[in-house]
Amino acid sequence: MVKHSAPTLHNRIAVLRAERGQSRADLASAIGVNPQTIGYLERGDYNPSLVLAMQLSAHFGLPIDASGAFPDGSEFRTPAEFRKILAAQSDEFIKTLTVKLLTYAMGRGVEYYDMPVVRTIMRQAAASEHKWSALILGIVNSMPFQMNRAGDPTAAATQVAGAR
Repeated sequence: MVKHSAPTLHNRIAVLRAERGQSRADLASAIGVNPQTIGYLERGDYNPSLVLAMQLSAHFGLPIDASGAFPDGSEFRTPAEFRKILAAQSDEFIKTLTVKLLTYAMGRGVEYYDMPVVRTIMRQAAASEHKWSALILGIVNSMPFQMNRAGDPTAAATQVAGAR
């Protein structure tokens, strides 16, 4: 990971709060959350939303570390570098996004026999520069989505009754 010379937030909320002589209630009031939320954050029981992380960062006057690494080892330090790396791997990103959207739409995981449909959706969306609407329409018009059926609630009740 990338090291910064400036102190970072990580999960030093209790220490930062104590250094400033603030109680959980004081901090919670300052950023507009319940004091219990501060306790959960300090113990690591809860991960803050982006908005909450930004509020904490601003309150303590600390930068947000936007650095990270992709599975292939490519590292980034800024959102602009993240976008540049992602753009260089756009085919893989579009494939992953299409698979995740199709999984959600069908209510089941994408299997090997669904991959031709994924590739078709990607090809069709490429014609419109992978616009969000093109991906959604490709999924909605796909055979797996069209053939997907919601469970019949009366059939489930009959199965439960028959098992008794």
